[in-house]
Amino acid sequence: MRLLFTALLLLLLVSLNAFLGTRLELGGAPLPPMGRFLSPQEGFWRNAEPVAAKRPAELRLSGLAEAVQVAWDESGVPHLFARNDSDLYRAQGYVVAQLRLWQLDFIARAAAGRISEVVGATALEFDRGQRRKGMLLGAERSAAALAADSIMGPLLNAYADGVNQYIATLRYRDLPVEYKLLHYRPEEWTPLRSALIQQYMVDNLSGWDRDVEDTHARAILGEPLFELLFPERPPGVVPTVPTDKPWDFVPETVAPPPAYDPGAGFTVDGQRSDPTNGSNNWAVHGSRTESGSPLLANDTHLGLNFPPIWIPMQLATPEHRVFGFTIPGACGVIIGHNEHAAFGVTNAPRDTRDWYRVTWQDERRLAYRHNDAWLPVEHRVEVYKVRGDKPFTDSIRVTHLGPVMYDEHFGQAPARAQLALRWLGHDASLTQKALYLMNRVKDHAGYVEALRYFEAPAQNWVFASTEGSIAMRVQGRFPNKWKGQGRFVLDAADPAHAWQSFIPHEHNATQVDPERGFVSSANQHSVDEQYPYWFYNGHLEYYRNRSVNNSLAEQRPWTVQDMQALQHSGLDLRSREGLAALLPLLDTAALSADAAEVYRLLRSWDHVVDHQREEEALFQLWFDSTRTALWQPLQKHPLPLGEPTAYNTIRILADSSLRHTVEQALGVDARALVQSTFVATVEQRKAEGSITWQALNNARVMHLARLPAFSLENLPVNGSGTAINAQRGNHGPSQRFVVELSSPPKAWFQLPGGLSGNPGSPRYDDLLAEWHTSTYRPVHFLSTARQAADQGFAITTFKP
Repeated sequence: MRLLFTALLLLLLVSLNAFLGTRLELGGAPLPPMGRFLSPQEGFWRNAEPVAAKRPAELRLSGLAEAVQVAWDESGVPHLFARNDSDLYRAQGYVVAQLRLWQLDFIARAAAGRISEVVGATALEFDRGQRRKGMLLGAERSAAALAADSIMGPLLNAYADGVNQYIATLRYRDLPVEYKLLHYRPEEWTPLRSALIQQYMVDNLSGWDRDVEDTHARAILGEPLFELLFPERPPGVVPTVPTDKPWDFVPETVAPPPAYDPGAGFTVDGQRSDPTNGSNNWAVHGSRTESGSPLLANDTHLGLNFPPIWIPMQLATPEHRVFGFTIPGACGVIIGHNEHAAFGVTNAPRDTRDWYRVTWQDERRLAYRHNDAWLPVEHRVEVYKVRGDKPFTDSIRVTHLGPVMYDEHFGQAPARAQLALRWLGHDASLTQKALYLMNRVKDHAGYVEALRYFEAPAQNWVFASTEGSIAMRVQGRFPNKWKGQGRFVLDAADPAHAWQSFIPHEHNATQVDPERGFVSSANQHSVDEQYPYWFYNGHLEYYRNRSVNNSLAEQRPWTVQDMQALQHSGLDLRSREGLAALLPLLDTAALSADAAEVYRLLRSWDHVVDHQREEEALFQLWFDSTRTALWQPLQKHPLPLGEPTAYNTIRILADSSLRHTVEQALGVDARALVQSTFVATVEQRKAEGSITWQALNNARVMHLARLPAFSLENLPVNGSGTAINAQRGNHGPSQRFVVELSSPPKAWFQLPGGLSGNPGSPRYDDLLAEWHTSTYRPVHFLSTARQAADQGFAITTFKP
């Protein structure tokens, strides 16, 4: 009997061990091997970091010429001190991997279309979309160009070596918890993967268009109604760089081809980026500041994730020192300041994604018409390793213009198979070199020269120097288009429809030391009609830019504290102008007592968004339902037509003549719609009680893999998507930065999270509470590691 019991116990232990060592699924979601994951010696428990965790005093980093010191300040910000650039960026790669290895790896995988390798077939369609639109194609071209560059080639290799040396130190117990949860290991880092991170940002900030919607809307609505609903430039636009003096160049002209009918029946791209990705930045001249030194401010609006996209750090050699924000995978910093100047970016929306109708020779789609010839289509074969399944092979047709993203095998959209995508993201870019040079910039001339290499994504680069100069430059590699080119679907067969040339670097719009005493941008129109090149983008910003300009135009001496307060401004011009249009359309005599109360509440509101109050929530509910009802006739059409912007919707509602035209054309009654949607909003309030903006908005910071346990929701955040404090849902200011250009410069920052990517670290979210208040952390702009040690900062020395 004892032998039988022993045998049964042994069998149970073997079975349990096999169970706990196997990767299972629960409700379709993969589970890690639970034995190892739950192990106190190796599992997720090992990812808990004590508050008083100490940094090692020394680490070995092979390949260094000399030792590198890393000082960790009280916020967990690393300050790197090296004797040369190669050592500096090798150490930067190691430190970034220490802080954010899983984020680094996951973003590169997402950009390359390789998520299904980790999570299985559920991500295959996403991965195919990434490669079909040319993400990997563009990254490969950029990586090759960077490898051939005498400066960036060796430095990106050094950075990759630093990342890989950190990875080599990791046993299972040391892995970030996400690797344990998903049961895989980090792979070798390469310069191609750094190029993929750059490609991820290019896609995030330029991966949107409405060519198909505009093509259909113009054909179906007719030219006059189309231009009313979807104007290129509605009234009231204030550009980033206004024409305040004649342009000092002769433009290179491109002749338009004859008129062309693109046809119809196309479907909309389902993998476009968020068009509201953007930012605020501005600089105020020293003549208008209390200190007499220029002030520069920048906050970038992206997805709010744990870990944050940005990592603040200082990088220093005997030749230069710079503090700023980097993203995982990038050498140097992107937004920041050195001893001489400060620089920052906002998205400069410009149409650099065009769709071309392809005329195939026959149903096999092996050749397509170009001019008077049939060109053979190329086939790019992509193989996807799908976890838990057999590999999937995809063949992508590629024309001389770019890939055919959707076809009979992808997207469930046969009509879309006629369209090839030409995107600036397909082209090789030396943007990393621009950042290298910008980190070392000393004056305005150096800033302009550094940006010669900044090609994508298009950005508004703000600049200020300790010498007193301020500037704004709309920078990118912009196709020189004939008027209207790319707004509608183009013809792949007509050579005149291809991009003929690019606007010369010297002709990009720029403004230096303007008379008004400030420069600013917030993703609005880059230029006005007097700029001699045609400008267009399907989504632009209409509110934050005017709020910034109105504030900076106030004649008073500006301070650092004023800059910080302005970044947190909750004034919402869309609410102000929307209510000015909507309230007069109500029949107040017909309102119930509850409706009259809401009417009075909205009329007396100052349009500053407070998370504890309900005015913004009431306005958003009312306006969104009004907008949906007004444009419902457009949505009923079988082809996608899109919807007029909020700005143009308000403009139409506020103007009786425009409103009447729309009513006649679409068969709607605007007044009746406004009345009924207002009553419905009041009834919702009556049924649910007071609706605060915090409850409706649900300001949140989500884990990058959308793991609820590692996320935070219902944060007490003021502001809205169209206020300067542009927060909505889990989108908003992904960092804030203010610099005073004294000698040396002084700076302050905020981050919606912490420096560590480890959910078990006290540094995971320790800066978040300050982010939704006006409390900023001062930047330590250090000269030496000894200075850091004197201030009590922990020092880690990397030894060769």
